[in-house]
Amino acid sequence: MYSTKHYSYAYPGQNLEIALSAIPIITSEIFVAYSQCPRKAFLLLFSEDRGKLHDYSLILEERRQNNRAQYLEKFLQSYPEARMYDIKAFKKHELLVEAKLRSEQLEAYCTVLNKADTNSAYRRTSYNPTIVTGTYSVTPEQKTELLFVGSVLGQIQKQLPAVGQIVSMDGKAHRVHLESGYKSIKPSLKMLQNWCNKPPIDPPPLILNPNCPSCQFQQICRQQAEKENNLSLLDRMTPKAIQKYNKRGIFTVQQLSYLFKPRRKRKKRKNPEPIKHSLELQALAIRENKIYIQEMPELTRQSMELFLDIEGIPDQQFYYLIGLLVCEGEKCIQYSFWADTPEEEEMIWKQFLSKLSEYPEASIYHYGSYEIKAISKLAKRYTTDIEKVIKHLININSYIYGKIYFPTFSNRLKEIGTLIGASWASPNSSGLQSLVWRYQWEENPHSTYKKNLLVYNNGDCNALKLLTNKIYEISSQDGLNSCIAFADEKRKLSTEVGKEIHSHLEFILKSSHADYDRKKIAFRDRGNDRIHKRQKDNQKDHKRFVRVAPLKANKTIEVPVITNCKKCSEELSQDKQQAISIIVIDLNFTKSGYRKVIYLYKGFKSYCNLCKRYSAPDVFCRSLGGYVFGHGFKSWIVYQRISLRLSYRLIAKNSISRLTCKVRGARSFIKQA
Repeated sequence: MYSTKHYSYAYPGQNLEIALSAIPIITSEIFVAYSQCPRKAFLLLFSEDRGKLHDYSLILEERRQNNRAQYLEKFLQSYPEARMYDIKAFKKHELLVEAKLRSEQLEAYCTVLNKADTNSAYRRTSYNPTIVTGTYSVTPEQKTELLFVGSVLGQIQKQLPAVGQIVSMDGKAHRVHLESGYKSIKPSLKMLQNWCNKPPIDPPPLILNPNCPSCQFQQICRQQAEKENNLSLLDRMTPKAIQKYNKRGIFTVQQLSYLFKPRRKRKKRKNPEPIKHSLELQALAIRENKIYIQEMPELTRQSMELFLDIEGIPDQQFYYLIGLLVCEGEKCIQYSFWADTPEEEEMIWKQFLSKLSEYPEASIYHYGSYEIKAISKLAKRYTTDIEKVIKHLININSYIYGKIYFPTFSNRLKEIGTLIGASWASPNSSGLQSLVWRYQWEENPHSTYKKNLLVYNNGDCNALKLLTNKIYEISSQDGLNSCIAFADEKRKLSTEVGKEIHSHLEFILKSSHADYDRKKIAFRDRGNDRIHKRQKDNQKDHKRFVRVAPLKANKTIEVPVITNCKKCSEELSQDKQQAISIIVIDLNFTKSGYRKVIYLYKGFKSYCNLCKRYSAPDVFCRSLGGYVFGHGFKSWIVYQRISLRLSYRLIAKNSISRLTCKVRGARSFIKQA
């Protein structure tokens, strides 16, 4: 695939060697990886180190191969006329199997190609692709793979297939329409082809995402992100938000922490604003290693409490383990309801409800939305009334989101639980690892994987109990200490010496402006105000603000004469006309700045015999001492007063040539005005 001539990329922990003469091949795996993370696709294309696949990915691939072999066996039994794929036999047979499609830089594997039905005589003969997966439900990645297969097949047969099929683990063929999806994958295909033709010097920017736990390069990327203090370490940080912060010069979590500003105290509204998560406050909590309280939670406790955690296989919509920790005071008992097969799911559901009925008034604590969704689905699946259960469910995450900020990169139960002292038996305990243990137990029921799952579920329940206790301590203000602070309160001074220094500094700042002598408070007789003003005006050195009309205009504009009187609408006499002129001072705004312009308007005013008065065009009716200010100039003044909040004295003092206002903001403000 690669020639002997190489050059290396600088990348932490490894050397990326790129072939100059040979062009890499873009496979389905690489294209799907690009849809998940461009950096992953880059490493798959140009890195010799392929990383170590997660056990979950290995299991899915093994299940896919087994499902593919079983499907082909049944397919060939049903359709003995099907032939193995060969480019020479292309378009000669109705059905082709195990097709390895290749077109220029693209390569894809297709399990079955079946000839499409064409009603039009002008339509080319074409095939529709079918791929086989190792899951029970169709995922977005599998649809992306089918689109890539259809794109490669379209280049070979000169016509893109309109539909395709995805065969799941249960043998069902899911029909997928492809025509609307080809446009969405074109930019990705073009980018990958550009990479192959001209390999980039640097890899794409590092952005951690939800697909990282199952990625073979997770450890490499995580180490580099921690070394850089990357913004994507924060769980709720999106690529769009990263781009926004980068434009402001913010590239690390530590830099982001300095952007947090306490909220202003305002009157309570009738319709309060929805609670939002503050990334800046999360970064501040991490930097200072403190728990910050944005809003004090209100949590009430009872003598009898239940802590719930449910484990399931999302792919199959199957819930195999319901863990319930029953606590009465300091005494706690763990109950685990286990299902070997999907047929036993109803049994453990009834056992769970039976146990809940023993504690009708107890609160049921859970973390996140997974448990309440599982209970709703199970109730609907087995037609159960759960109104009483729903009333007693309490989501602990709702007391944390936007209210309490722990010094962690996410609000996951594992991270917060580890911070407050919870522990799990296995160091790699996670939701993804629990799926691995479940799949391994299904292959070998006599192994210890079931015990691992029960211990893992018990650890989640205990961590939930510890977290509930911690939130109750915070809400009752019994656990407040130096490691817990309120986000909206001012920072307290550490020592008395520091307090004294700050008080002196505040006094100096209050008196350190240039016009202190003129602006300070003074008391005098109101009767002497006029005398004082007259004396001040008579001073020789006293500066007065006098408007002086400019002598030279940039442009002269001839204003047409009006024919009718504005008051009585009678025709004006053209014999009695008087010349009139006015100067308009204005500002012209451009992309790079603005400049002062002076217009000279010339015209005539005509006499009305009925009203016995002169009438002039509208532009001359605004004259103030022979000149006026234009719309741009007025809007510029309003912008400084309202948006920049400058005083009239400063606005008058600043000259146009020396002003350094925000031109873009002024321009948008003027357009609105």
